[in-house]
Amino acid sequence: MSPKKIPRAAASKDGFALVVTLTLMILLSILAVGMLGLSSGVLRTSSQSDSQAGARANARMALMMAIAELQKELGPDARISAPSDAGTVVTGGQPNWTAVYDAWQWNADSSMPETPLTRSPKFRGWLVSGANQVNGGPAGTGEFATLVGSASLSATAKPQDQINAPMLAVTRGNRKGRIAWWTADESVKAKINAGGEAPLASNPLSDSQSPRNVGHKAIDELAGFDWKQGQRSISVSTGGVNLAAGLGTAGLGRLSHDVTVHSAGLLA
Repeated sequence: MSPKKIPRAAASKDGFALVVTLTLMILLSILAVGMLGLSSGVLRTSSQSDSQAGARANARMALMMAIAELQKELGPDARISAPSDAGTVVTGGQPNWTAVYDAWQWNADSSMPETPLTRSPKFRGWLVSGANQVNGGPAGTGEFATLVGSASLSATAKPQDQINAPMLAVTRGNRKGRIAWWTADESVKAKINAGGEAPLASNPLSDSQSPRNVGHKAIDELAGFDWKQGQRSISVSTGGVNLAAGLGTAGLGRLSHDVTVHSAGLLA
């Protein structure tokens, strides 16, 4: 018997069905890979968003703790703030940390009145996270966070001008993090935008006894700078002074701990 021949039309249909099946499988594979990549991207974005939200929450908590510590230590009138290098015998701090002391109070019943030479200031603590364990404060982790680094200062700033603060451990569910804060003392800085809008020479005697400004031209970066009308009042940061004086990004960075636009004094 001769073999049965398959009609040519039927063979063509079987071949076309195979091609269509393979094409559909390739398309489904591409779709599956695309969906897998999309889901991975969504999960990665969700994880990053969750981490960012946690970091922002930790930052807000650190800010609230810093404000609470400031109110607790410097809220009463009988308290004094001073920089770490104010000539006291306190140890354990770092340059530009802010220390808090009890103010001296006169004791009328004392048989030996205290004098400026016999007074012994009572140190209360530092306005820095994790730095007051000896006074009953929370213990730090032993790690330090750089809060003011070289990028915030300038290339000419001294290494000791950087601010490093001990970190505290925080836990949110099964996730662990770190927070740190440092409170600067604006009252010990020179107010760079002090003075009137225009120089006056009508009272040279009184001006010599009580200068109307801090003599900003003594600062190398501001030696050729003159305030224009209205610039003093709208300078809300040293960055604004940099902009007004055309100093660029470095600006007054090396003087971050020496000048400010917010310092205020109280005659007492």
